[in-house]
Amino acid sequence: MLLDRLQQLAVKYVFLRRPVQWSLLPVLMLLAWLFLSDSQQAADSYQIPVILLLLWLLTLYAFFSFFVQVPLRPDAGMPWRQRWGQRLRRAAYGVLALLMSALSLALLVISAQLVSAWIRMY
Repeated sequence: MLLDRLQQLAVKYVFLRRPVQWSLLPVLMLLAWLFLSDSQQAADSYQIPVILLLLWLLTLYAFFSFFVQVPLRPDAGMPWRQRWGQRLRRAAYGVLALLMSALSLALLVISAQLVSAWIRMY
């Protein structure tokens, strides 16, 4: 059920995959510039938002990569080896779906905490 819902969402929003990919490189370059820059105040003021943006972009990219094509449910007419193989692949995707859900929830909590800390600093 969760797996089917995640696949529906991934297929519905797959058009965002390319913009997410294109956004990763500039964000990585900005993060590298912040770490290597001489201006400590500029680096400090933008590190938290850039790191959070990078984490969310990576999570979205992983979501689109994994859940656009999920193995189908096994049919009763399939040979037993193919059914078991299909069930195992689908179970692995189910575990991945649970891990991605937990990761997204943890990232949401971490984002709220870091944004509140960043707002208090500035």
